[in-house]
Amino acid sequence: MLAAAPERHDVLAVPRNAAASSVSARILADPADSRTLGEWAGELGVSSETLTRAFVADPGITLRTVENSSTHVRVAGDARGGEGVNDVAPQVGYRTSSGFIAAFRETFGTTPARYGVKADAVVR
Repeated sequence: MLAAAPERHDVLAVPRNAAASSVSARILADPADSRTLGEWAGELGVSSETLTRAFVADPGITLRTVENSSTHVRVAGDARGGEGVNDVAPQVGYRTSSGFIAAFRETFGTTPARYGVKADAVVR
């Protein structure tokens, strides 16, 4: 059944651990949030190591992967209705549109254009 299911890029596995789940939800809500692992851990009253273990244990990924994936999931899920890549990139935490496009391509094997993000003209 799973093999026949369509591939989806608008979902993200969320950890069952309460602290890690909270971080995941907040990152998904605001992918541009630039708090570090230590800052998240301090805010939640756990150690960085505890938070790291919570992500690796379930769903088996790092916080960095959650941050990158949540950005791309949000773009794929929102299908950003024709916004330009130069506008979308900073909204999801990238300094440059080229960095956003490269990371998106690495995650999904395609560009954000497939999800409704328009290519902008290069500003010189």
